[in-house]
Amino acid sequence: MTLADARSAFPPDRVHAAPCDPGRDAAALGGLARWAHRFSPRVALDPPDGLLIDLTGCARSLGGEPAIRSRALRDLERLGIGVRCVIAPTYAAAAALARHTRAGIVEPAGLHAAVEALPVKALGLDARAEAGLAEVGIDRVGQLVGMPRSVLPARFGHDLLLRLDRMLGRAIETIEPVRPEEPVRVSVDFDGPTHRWESIEHVIRTLLADLCERLAARDLGVLRLVLTLRRSDLPPASLAFVASRPTHDGRHLWSLVRPRLERVHLGFGVEGVALLAERHGRIAHTQTDAWSAEEDADDPEAFARLVDTLSNRLGRDCVLRAEPVDSHRPERAFAYRPAADAPGRDRDREEAHPLPRPSRLFPRPEPAEVIRVVAGGPRPGPHAGLFRDPGGHRAVGLALPRTRDWAVVRARGVELTCPSPSSIKRSPTPSATTPAAPRPPRGRPRPSATRNWRSPATTPS
Repeated sequence: MTLADARSAFPPDRVHAAPCDPGRDAAALGGLARWAHRFSPRVALDPPDGLLIDLTGCARSLGGEPAIRSRALRDLERLGIGVRCVIAPTYAAAAALARHTRAGIVEPAGLHAAVEALPVKALGLDARAEAGLAEVGIDRVGQLVGMPRSVLPARFGHDLLLRLDRMLGRAIETIEPVRPEEPVRVSVDFDGPTHRWESIEHVIRTLLADLCERLAARDLGVLRLVLTLRRSDLPPASLAFVASRPTHDGRHLWSLVRPRLERVHLGFGVEGVALLAERHGRIAHTQTDAWSAEEDADDPEAFARLVDTLSNRLGRDCVLRAEPVDSHRPERAFAYRPAADAPGRDRDREEAHPLPRPSRLFPRPEPAEVIRVVAGGPRPGPHAGLFRDPGGHRAVGLALPRTRDWAVVRARGVELTCPSPSSIKRSPTPSATTPAAPRPPRGRPRPSATRNWRSPATTPS
């Protein structure tokens, strides 16, 4: 479906257009593959929008194939991802049926019947082979199955038979599973329980250096670090530390660990220490300045260390940052989130809200009568108008002649919006026989005052 078709078929609030980013799509597909390891240890990517999961030997332990399919659809729906899930005897058949049909579970006995109704493009052939098949009127896989196999390679290439055999289970098809990255973990066991602070500090600092060295070798940095102390007479004590940016700086990590470690009750002694990089992220290489002697005041690494220190000492929910939010209400156009959380796509307020917006909107629209837009900004029209705040506590009126344009010198109250000038109901023009209305009294009128006050035409205000 094209963007124009989507906008014509759905309401405007349900259509969100965003530029395509293949790199982010591939990264999201890889994250979804790691999520799918809960169903099978063998999960492969099927770009650009598919996953291949080998359920051999896993269906029995997870309650059967129908239960696995129902759970996968339910969990992905909770994540806001719409998918089609098909379980078939072969990888090629499952991928083709998921993209071109709404099948559920295909048994081996019904594989041929399910595949024969698929279009030829479900085989994944190149454009030349598809064009050649279209010239002779072949548009379904079932037509290829009924043709002699000896004439197909000569006209359409050997790849056609290979893909057809893989779909029907006549040829071996292999996949390259996504290998989950094992978390980096280091540990030390003592010969006996110890409660000496110097020994525990030395071991933890040594483990931090070892952990950071392993992360640096893989261009990774820790985002969530878990320290576990195995105590002899008490349950293990676990301390979690969160970093706002991936880091493998041992000194910075020790500055986060030490304040909280000093408050841990060691009991009758610690028998072992373990460090686990529970979450980590990729560290991008940056070009450093070899000639500057002064440290950059806007260094993002220094700011991240400050945020980490404050978040771990004061609490994660005590150090917040404002993020723009897509909302038509200006007062709800931002939200506060923990500063230690990894930010999403960086965008400033000008990008989120490119147009000027008022700072506040009324719960109910208020009419702004006789306002017209001309070159140089809005000006009051040639007729009287009434402007009120939501509580109805102020009333201001104007009575201006038709022959002159007047600019607003001073305005009091909130900014209002109005419909097009053609839809505004105009008041009659004051004539010479019509007595001029008195000036509005100074000070704040009573809430019950709803009369349109007019000022003399000779002295507009």
